[in-house]
This record gives sequence, C-alpha cells and structure tokens, in this order.
Amino acid sequence: MTDSCSRSHPTSKKPRREFLKECGTALLAGSTVFLSSCTSPVRSYRVDKLGKIVIPFKDFPELGQIGGVIKVEVPGLLRVVYLRKLADDQFVALSGICTHQGCLIAANRFGFKCPCHGSAYTADGAVSSGPASEDLQKFDLQVHQNSLHLNLPG
Repeated sequence: MTDSCSRSHPTSKKPRREFLKECGTALLAGSTVFLSSCTSPVRSYRVDKLGKIVIPFKDFPELGQIGGVIKVEVPGLLRVVYLRKLADDQFVALSGICTHQGCLIAANRFGFKCPCHGSAYTADGAVSSGPASEDLQKFDLQVHQNSLHLNLPG
C-alpha cells in the first residue's frame, strides 16, 4: 500500500510545499494513533444498585503514582469520570465533561484540556483558563486499602 508521500509520479511533480503538507498530515495522523495507544486503557464498570463503582488498585498501577489518572466510562449513565491521584492517599473523581459547552475533555500531565474550545483545568478540576468559567463537577470518592469506591448519583 502506498500513500501520497511515497508514490512517485515521473510525469507529474507536486510543488514541494504541497508534498510537505501531505507528509506532515500523514505523520500527525500516525502520531495521534500512536500516542492514544500509549495512554491508560479506558475502563468500564457496572454500577450496582447503590451507584457504587469499586476500582481495585491492583488493576490500575498508574493510580499508585502521584499524577496517575484513569478514565472510567460508566455504562448506562453516558458519563465519563476521571480518577486522579493528587498526593499520598488523596484522590479526586472529576466529570469528563467540559463545563463550557459539554465536550469530552482529555487528561494530560498537568490537568485536563478541552479539545473543542481550549478550556483548561488543573489536576483537581479547577478552571485554569477559559472560556469555561466553572470547575469540573466532583464526585464522592472514598479511599480504601485495596480500592477506590466511586459513588455516582443515579
């Protein structure tokens, strides 16, 4: 399989600028797939009748490190929640929905960023730059010896 960057056309030449643009686009697309495969896997849990989701530490080694974050998709509630370790025995559960216009946010090493309009949030969900003006919604999260217990309203 060939792409526009590797094909040679002896009878037609592309301007250098167009060639570089196509190669750059292909490189960017490939790096996006590569980088997204390096992030923590998205985990889905079933909510029991009390709205409690148990997240075992053994399944998420990233939660053993300060700054570690996982994304939890909650079936049936159309909700995304990020869990992040802020300090020893201090965790936060935050909505994955931007407070500006409801886009799904993405976690990064500093906090969270909305890809739609550029709002940024700190690691604990506070707005650090707009256009969002409200902090991310927080959910009740209890730390137990071997797990986190996330309580979501039904």
